[in-house]
Amino acid sequence: MRLIFATNNNHKLDEIKCILGNKYKDYIFSIKDFNISIEPIEDGKSFLDNANIKSRALYDEMHSNNLLKQDVIDEALYDIYN
Repeated sequence: MRLIFATNNNHKLDEIKCILGNKYKDYIFSIKDFNISIEPIEDGKSFLDNANIKSRALYDEMHSNNLLKQDVIDEALYDIYN
């Protein structure tokens, strides 16, 4: 399992690792770990809106470059909800 966050901000990634704890630290990555460059326009009305914009852009980029397969999505969702 890999948790890929749509950020280039190392401080944000460190905060996420701290929040999720040691159990997930080896599974947390940023987009630059995969040489992905996305620059979506963050024009949402809230932090959550902008997070959704960035996550959708990341999904679209990974899917269009065959970096994301349905079995990977299914496994990640299983891990999240079980």
